[in-house]
Amino acid sequence: MKSEVPSVRLESAQLQRLTALERLARHCEQRARLSQDVWAAKNRTYPLTAGMPGARDPWLTPYIVPFVRFFDDPRYEVCTLITGTQCGKTDAILDAMGWRLDTKPRPQMYVGPSRDFVVDVFEPRLMRMFDETPHLASLMARGKRNKKLRKVVNGVAVRLALGGSPASLAGDQAADIYIDEFDKITGGVKGDADVFSLAKARADSYADRKIAVTSTPLRGLVETYRDETTGLEFWALAEPRDIESKIWAKWQSGTRHHWAWRCPHCECLFIPRIRDLKYPEGATPAMARRNT
Repeated sequence: MKSEVPSVRLESAQLQRLTALERLARHCEQRARLSQDVWAAKNRTYPLTAGMPGARDPWLTPYIVPFVRFFDDPRYEVCTLITGTQCGKTDAILDAMGWRLDTKPRPQMYVGPSRDFVVDVFEPRLMRMFDETPHLASLMARGKRNKKLRKVVNGVAVRLALGGSPASLAGDQAADIYIDEFDKITGGVKGDADVFSLAKARADSYADRKIAVTSTPLRGLVETYRDETTGLEFWALAEPRDIESKIWAKWQSGTRHHWAWRCPHCECLFIPRIRDLKYPEGATPAMARRNT
């Protein structure tokens, strides 16, 4: 009686070869050249449980569009994004990271403010983005290679690091570094460990490295001034020794771009301030939306 084992082994080898060829074909596929915001609009979808379910629209928070486009701009190595709370900073990071892994894959590193934030907040959102983006989902390594703090997508590593742990920032190299909630990592005061330098060192081997830093400032007071040429009210330069917020010091050391809105009535540009927000006294958010 003849054994069927060799035949089974042959079929298994053929299946493995086909799987490898399909994976190679996906890696070699020519991807359309899209900006980061256009990529997000075409590929990312919010679940029904989200506040605004459906296809992502980055232009609902237009101030993050220049931030994500920085990752394809050869002029700058570091970009600092300062906004209020719940203004789309983490989604902007996901847009940039997803675009990079899908179109121009290279190692990524995300640095969060605490283990709880990285494991319970960011990692589930990252996995949801991978699973809801068909091309990325097909390129993601599953099983033992899919760890809580280290993923492999499109052949490159995605490392999730803890800002308060120097050991967590050591090891893997990365071409793109995302430091989220920078003031929460450093405590927002002077004298803490230089998380920025530790993370930046992970990209030393890449000539075109990109380091993005985002946060809501936790403390400090800065004056404003009105520009005589444009009439816009900008944040004034503060003495470095007087700045209590690390993210503000980082932003002030750069080009200091401000986001300006266009008034829907007179079409003049203005930089929004909290005093510009008008709503009925005692109104709930829903009431304010209806009556303003």
